[in-house]
Amino acid sequence: MIRSLAPCAAGLLLLAGLLSSCGSDDPSPLQPAPEDTTSSMLFVLGVPRVSVTLEGSLVENASSGSLTGTFRAIVEDSTGRRVFLPHVRMNGAPLVDELDTLGEPALSTIDIATALPDYRLDDSLAFVVTDGGTITPPFTVGIVPSRVELPPDSTVVSKSGAALRFRWSGRIERLILTLTDRFGTRVRFNLSFENVSGLREVSIPARDLAPLSTGPLTVAAGITDGEARFPGPRLVTVNLQSSQRRTWRLDP
Repeated sequence: MIRSLAPCAAGLLLLAGLLSSCGSDDPSPLQPAPEDTTSSMLFVLGVPRVSVTLEGSLVENASSGSLTGTFRAIVEDSTGRRVFLPHVRMNGAPLVDELDTLGEPALSTIDIATALPDYRLDDSLAFVVTDGGTITPPFTVGIVPSRVELPPDSTVVSKSGAALRFRWSGRIERLILTLTDRFGTRVRFNLSFENVSGLREVSIPARDLAPLSTGPLTVAAGITDGEARFPGPRLVTVNLQSSQRRTWRLDP
C-alpha cells in the first residue's frame, strides 16, 4: 500500500517505465510525478487522447478498518462520445463497465470495499490505462485524497481543557467539522477556501463545546476536493468527497 506521496511517486515512476516499454512504437511521454500535494491533488503521467472525469466518494467510519465508497470514471473520445478502453485499473483492481439504456458505453465503476479492501484514506490512488487501444496512448491519473488527522475512537476531550486542534493533509476546497452529542445537539464549523496560504490546521476553543452535553461525542469531518487540468489535448477532472467519523467522549 502507498502510505505517503513519495512512495506513490516512486511507484508511479516505476509504472511509467513499464508503460513506456509495453510494445508501442510511439510510447507515451511520461513525466515524474510531483511530490508537492499542497497545490495539487492530481497528477497525470502520459498524454491522454481522451477526456477523463473521475468522481469518488470515500467513507472512513472508524479509526481502523476498511473504507466504503465508490469511484466512477467517464471517458470520452475526441468527438465527445463515451467509450470504454481495453485495459483500465485503479490501484491494480479492474473497473466494471456499465452500459446506458441504449446499450452504449456509459461509465466504469469500482466499489472500494469489495475491490480494494486494504485501501486506507492516507493512501494514494492510481487510475491506470495500460492499454488504450487505438483511442489513446497509455496514461495514469494519480489522486492524493485529503484527510483530517482525527484522533482515534474513545479519545476524551473536555469543555474546560485545551483547544481542539484539527490538522489536515492534502488540498481541500471545503471542510465541514461537526461535533454532535448524544441528544443531537451539534457544533459545526464550515471552512471554504482555496488553500494557497499553506493553512493546515484549525483550532476550536474548548468554550465552543459548552452547548454540548457530556458523554458520547460524535466527530465528523466532510471534505470536498476537486481539480481539473489539461495534461495534453483533453481535460482530466477529479471530483472527490470523503468523510471521516469518530466516537469520542466529552467530559465537563
